[in-house]
Amino acid sequence: MTIRSVAWLIPCALLAVGACTPSSSNPGIPNEVPDAAIDAAIDAAPDGAIDAPPDAPPAPGVLVASAAVVDLGISQPGFFITAPFGITNTGATPVGLGTLILSPPFEIFFSNCQGTLAPGASCLVEVSFTPTAIGLTTGTASLRSSANTVSVALEARGGFGLDVGGVIEGASVTSDPAGLGPTPGGDLQGVFATAVTLTAIPPPGGAFLGWDPVCGDNGPTCVVPVPDDRNFLLIRARFQAAPPVGPKVTVTFAGGSTGQVRMFDDTSDAPITTCVASPCVGVVPEGHHVTLFGFSSSQFGGWTGDCVSTTHDCDLGTVTSDRAAVVTFNRDPGEVVSFVTDDVPHWVAFAPDGGLYVSYLEVRKLRLDGTIEWRFPKVGVHDMASDAAGNLYAVSGRELFSLSPDGALRWSTTVDLAPNFLRSIESGVQVSSDGTIIAVHTADGARVLDGNGNDRFALTGLTGIDGFALA
Repeated sequence: MTIRSVAWLIPCALLAVGACTPSSSNPGIPNEVPDAAIDAAIDAAPDGAIDAPPDAPPAPGVLVASAAVVDLGISQPGFFITAPFGITNTGATPVGLGTLILSPPFEIFFSNCQGTLAPGASCLVEVSFTPTAIGLTTGTASLRSSANTVSVALEARGGFGLDVGGVIEGASVTSDPAGLGPTPGGDLQGVFATAVTLTAIPPPGGAFLGWDPVCGDNGPTCVVPVPDDRNFLLIRARFQAAPPVGPKVTVTFAGGSTGQVRMFDDTSDAPITTCVASPCVGVVPEGHHVTLFGFSSSQFGGWTGDCVSTTHDCDLGTVTSDRAAVVTFNRDPGEVVSFVTDDVPHWVAFAPDGGLYVSYLEVRKLRLDGTIEWRFPKVGVHDMASDAAGNLYAVSGRELFSLSPDGALRWSTTVDLAPNFLRSIESGVQVSSDGTIIAVHTADGARVLDGNGNDRFALTGLTGIDGFALA
C-alpha cells in the first residue's frame, strides 16, 4: 500500500467515509488512504477543489569569481604583465553588471563584463601590472552588480633580470628560487624579486673555474643580491670541459706572420679546436677523419709535414696516431704586425702606447705583437674609447665603466634615468683626451659625465640621433 504525494492536498470531506479516521497506532495521523479512494476523490471533485503545489521561486542571480586570488607573476620594472579571471552568474535570474574597479597600480587590460549577465553565463577580466620597483604589490578587483559585489585579490611582483652565460655542454647552473630558462643564444635568463642563489655543476670529468665577475669566494655557489641601481644583471659561469682522449694533432705556424687554423673531423660542423698561435694541439677521437683549414689576411704559403697542400684546406685523413702539420703564413710587404684572436671581436679601440683593446666575451689589451697583456671579464661590451693616459672607457648594456692602463676597474656606473628606460645607453662613447669629459649616446639624446663617472648633464628629447662627437 502506498500513499499518493497529492493526498495531503485533498480535503477529508472529499474522501470516502473512514479514509481520514485516525490511526489506531497514532491517533494524530490519519490511516493510509488507498489509491482507489484518492483516484475517486480526484475524479469526483469539482474543478479547482484540488490545487497543485505552488512552483518554487527561481534562485536569485549570484556572481562568483573563478579565483579568490589572481597572481600576475613577476616582471622587470617598465615591462607589463597580465593575468585573466572569470566571473559567472550561478543563479537563475539575470544580473545587471555595474562598474569594475581596480586598485592602482593594477589596470584593466581587457573586460567584457558589461550590461547584463544571463543565468549560467560568464564574462572575462584581464588585469595588467607594470612594476616601477622590485618587490610585492597587492590590490583588489571588484565588480558591482544588481545581485552582489564580487572581489578578487591581486598580487604581482617587480623583479630584476638575471642572465647567466658560459654554460657549456654537460654543465648546468640552477637557481634558488627556480626561474632560470634557456634562451635562443644559449644563455640562461630569469626574473627574480629576491636574492638568488646560483649553483654551478660542471660537466662529468670537467671542472668549475669561477664566476665573471667574481662572486663570493668564487666557488660553485653564488648568491646574487637584489641590485639597488639596476634592473638587469649579467654573470658568466666559467667551466672546463673534461680533457679529450685520443691522438694529438699538432699545428705549427711558419712564415713570420699570423693566421688562424680550424681543425674539423667528420662528425660535426663545429671545429675540434681553433688555433691562433703556434704551436697548437688538438685532440681528436681515434679513427676520425680530420681536415685542417688555414685563414690569414697575409700571404698563404701552404701546408707541409704530415699534411701537404698548397690550398687553404688540407685533408689529414683518418687519424689513428699523433700527427703534425706546418702551415705557412708569409708576411705581406709593408706589414708591421698581424694577429688573429680566438674569437670575433665586437669592438676594437687603440691604446696610446700602440696596443689594441678588443672585446667579445671579455675585454683584452693586446701588445703590438698580438700577445695578451691583460684580460678583464665583461660580457657584451659594444663600444670603447681611451684617453691619452691609457684609461679605457667602455659600454656594456646600461653600464659605463672605466679601466686603468693595467686593466684594473677604476669605476662603474649605470647610465639610466629611471623610470624612463629609453634614456639608457644606445651606443657610442666619446672621451676627451685628458679624460675629464665622457659622453654617451642614449636613445633620446646624450649623457655627459666627468672623469669619475659622475653626471654633469643630460640632453633629452633628441630622438633620431645616430651618433655624436666631442668638439
